[in-house]
Amino acid sequence: MIRRFVDLLGRTMWDFPGSRDELGGRYLVLAHAKPLIEVHPCTFGGRR
Repeated sequence: MIRRFVDLLGRTMWDFPGSRDELGGRYLVLAHAKPLIEVHPCTFGGRR
């Protein structure tokens, strides 16, 4: 399963199980980052 994370700056990170990097498998995907207006606190660390 690929998990999606949104940090406090509204940047989107993806967690790829089995493909870990120095950040523990979380990759910043700035090109696909959601605008801050769409980021809701309850989505922090959630899956989508």
